[in-house]
Amino acid sequence: MNDYPTDNSIYAVLGAQELDSESHLVNLQLDNHIKGLGTYNYKGEWGCLDNVIVTSVLLDNLQTPEAVILKEDWMMYIDKNGNATPNRTYGGPNYYGGISDHLPVYFEVVL
Repeated sequence: MNDYPTDNSIYAVLGAQELDSESHLVNLQLDNHIKGLGTYNYKGEWGCLDNVIVTSVLLDNLQTPEAVILKEDWMMYIDKNGNATPNRTYGGPNYYGGISDHLPVYFEVVL
């Protein structure tokens, strides 16, 4: 959705809120976002632009209570100052050959 979990579009309009809310939709990325973790790095700031939204009915079947951000060394680009960002494929018209400018996310359920 390319919005942060606390943006009005996700939190209020869609109603995807925290685990202990009364909302029908739960955003499993909200805790990661509040902790300062992220899937995307813009000008040195990490943010969770990749939301994981589930219905509250699914919560009893979650293996973990939050989304997992997969961040492996081979996925990252280290700049000259030692800062790590996702190793993007393109930057404007330049081809860099990386995977993506966003890190992958997942969650596990028990069926």
